[in-house]
Amino acid sequence: MERVRSKEVRITPPNEDCVLIRWEKIGGGSLLLQNRWIKPREKFWAAREDIPDAFLNSLRPLTDIPEEKKPENLKIDLDFKVEPKGKGWFDVVNASGKKMNEKSLRIDDANELLKSLKA
Repeated sequence: MERVRSKEVRITPPNEDCVLIRWEKIGGGSLLLQNRWIKPREKFWAAREDIPDAFLNSLRPLTDIPEEKKPENLKIDLDFKVEPKGKGWFDVVNASGKKMNEKSLRIDDANELLKSLKA
């Protein structure tokens, strides 16, 4: 008599852009994904985003994992300026107003920091 295995588990992706990858559970123990228990040596379909990073070492991809797309043109805002704080002290701030120095600086030190940030 032939042993019949259950159907492969197919985990629904979190969004339409996700690509489903076929995985095999290796090692001991079971894994709970979307209220379904994945047992050792069981094969299933799931998106990479659905699998916790802690369990990646106990899974083996059976299909190729697509590479993540990197943003091509990342614009970095280099708009810094020196703002007076009072009594001869100054802060170097970026366009959103975040201080780039830990403590207030004198004007010479603030201009030196401004030059090093813009370089």
